[in-house]
Amino acid sequence: MSKLYEWYRLYNERIRRHLPEVLAFILALVGFAISAQISVDIFERIPHVEDEFAILWQAEVMADGEISIPSPNDPKAFLVPFVVDHEGQRFGKYLPGWPAAMSLGARLGNPWLINSLFAALSIWLVFRIGSSILNPWMGILSAALTLSSPMFLMCRVP
Repeated sequence: MSKLYEWYRLYNERIRRHLPEVLAFILALVGFAISAQISVDIFERIPHVEDEFAILWQAEVMADGEISIPSPNDPKAFLVPFVVDHEGQRFGKYLPGWPAAMSLGARLGNPWLINSLFAALSIWLVFRIGSSILNPWMGILSAALTLSSPMFLMCRVP
């Protein structure tokens, strides 16, 4: 009986020690699922603001392995908001970091999934920051509050 109790005690200690990380991982998965659901059902997997169109356009160009493409013969006939035509080249006016990240999803045919992936990563990072500043349970609380924020879920580029 003492061996069984010792095994239970060690197992219980391990669970208690790793429980915050497991809960944070579950919160991140839930964040991914909710974010993906919002992208599909509310944003319909398409951009709704001109900035988002330019970022998605640049991501699709980058997914093809290019930074810019040749401008059409009559650039004003093929106007894309916030996309610049300069010296015969067409490119997005925004910094290339976010379009480069989105290009990974564009290669898979689902650029909107990158946002959901970053939402999950953000929740995990909030947990890690809260854990390092205070303790793991405050990290869980911080991650849960982040996940429950409508601004976190809605204010992103779909």
